[in-house]
Parts: sequence; structure tokens; C-alpha cells
Amino acid sequence: MTLAPMRCVLRLQLPLAHRLRNTICGSMVRSTFEENPRVMRCLKAIQRLALAKTESLKFPLEWKLHIVSRNNFPTAAGLASSAAGYACLVYTLASLYGIADEELTSIARQGSGSACRSLHGGFVRWHMGKLDDGSDSIATPVATASHWPNMHVLILVANDGRKRPALQKACSEP
Repeated sequence: MTLAPMRCVLRLQLPLAHRLRNTICGSMVRSTFEENPRVMRCLKAIQRLALAKTESLKFPLEWKLHIVSRNNFPTAAGLASSAAGYACLVYTLASLYGIADEELTSIARQGSGSACRSLHGGFVRWHMGKLDDGSDSIATPVATASHWPNMHVLILVANDGRKRPALQKACSEP
């Protein structure tokens, strides 16, 4: 279920003449895209899709990007901030390259598995898929957020600090 009041916002800055690298800055990461394989996978997948789907790109591939992200909820505290961040990244890049209407959940999943669910609002199903490359592992909406109007979710943040590394590892294991 998507928690609508919890937001991740990305600000994309158009390239400056002196910018030699793609950079990303946020509460969890300050690095170049090249230093983050998950970000690079998402960027390259969006660029490949844009090249395949459009005759002329809205934004040249060789231009460098600077992205600043922020959440209105604690980062790395177990509230799916990575999922929100990668969903937001993929949607923002897709909008930049003019392909926001395409199926993006399999790309978002390459950043963070749960990101595929964060692209849709309401209740979402993540389909496992069968292909070795995972391209058919997508998320689809099940019901809108208004489907169960009397359902409420209460989130109490007891500690807004980052999860301990052991907990982060445990949360990522099957």
C-alpha cells in the first residue's frame, strides 16, 4: 500500500557548462551516478527505453545531471525511503526523456525492489516474473487508495535514526 502523505521530492538541475559528471545528492547519498551502480542501472535503462520509444529525445543523453532529493520522513529508518527515492528518480528521469507514460516499474525495481510498488498509488501487486533478466517482474495497481475509505494507517516513528547495519542487511535478505 502506498502511503500518500510520505513523499520523496527530487529536484533536477539542468547541466552547467563545467559539470563533467552526473551527480546525486540527498539524505542517503552524495556521489556521482557512476559511483552508485543502482543509480546507473536506472539511468541507462531509462535512456535505452527513451532511445527505443522516441524519435527525438527531449534532453540530450550526453548532458550531465545534478539531482537533489529529500524526504518528508526519516531516511533508512525502515519506512521504504530507498523505494520512494528510486521510484521518484525513475519517474523524474522518464519525464525528462519524454517517456513517463511507459511501463517503468521493472526499471525502478533495479534501484530498489520495492520501488516498483512505489510508482503507483493505492494498493499494488508486485509480480515475480519468470524471465532470467527480471524484465517481467513488474508492479500493477490492484485498487486505488480510495477503495477502502475506512482503512487508516498510523505510523509512529520511535527513532528517526538510521537502521543499524545488521538490521539493514536482515531487511534485504529473502
